[in-house]
Amino acid sequence: MSINRRAMEIAPASDLCHGPGLEKGAVVSKKKDLEVRHKADSVESMLKSRGVYHVPNDEPGFCFAVGEELRRRYPNSDLRVEAPRLNFGGEYTFSSASHLGTKLDTGSE
Repeated sequence: MSINRRAMEIAPASDLCHGPGLEKGAVVSKKKDLEVRHKADSVESMLKSRGVYHVPNDEPGFCFAVGEELRRRYPNSDLRVEAPRLNFGGEYTFSSASHLGTKLDTGSE
């Protein structure tokens, strides 16, 4: 079942509880939810240390769900998620100039 990419971009965060790559109303296994949270933890640590992380888009909807999990954790951050042009293949790029708020501002005060 393919996911309408435009619908993913405008879907409210509450729809994520139905799971990555699934239509609204579908039930997600706890295993899939744990996979999303685990990957979000990995991406979060890389963003805090390097500010950018690339993830292959090998499972439709998975990286989108990871991005939404990170947006839920850091609602006021400068997190950017660049999706590949194709629904399958390519890579997602997660980036944060402020390293999700952990990088100190070196501006003059």
